[in-house]
Amino acid sequence: MVRAARRTSRPGARAGLVGKATGDSLARLFRKDLVRFTLLCTLTSAFVMFAYWGLFSWIPGFLAKPLTEGGAGLGDVKAPIWTIPMNIGALIGYATFGFISDKIVVAA
Repeated sequence: MVRAARRTSRPGARAGLVGKATGDSLARLFRKDLVRFTLLCTLTSAFVMFAYWGLFSWIPGFLAKPLTEGGAGLGDVKAPIWTIPMNIGALIGYATFGFISDKIVVAA
């Protein structure tokens, strides 16, 4: 998305700024040359948010539920011990992806 924004930005306009400051509008994302890319990024983001919501609303209950009820049997005290590292790992993954994507865009 960054590469597409840089490729289509006007000379002198600061990348990433949309609105009155640059004269750009949100409608620019839906131009013929960007509409497919915009919709794919929106759909991908929606799937990721849905997966995140599903994982972090389902996993704690599953981990805490007793084995006899189909859970992992960790109890209410040990279940967060597994969800906290998942959140830390997600944060590290987001930051790492940011650095990697910046390197890819700069190299391209």
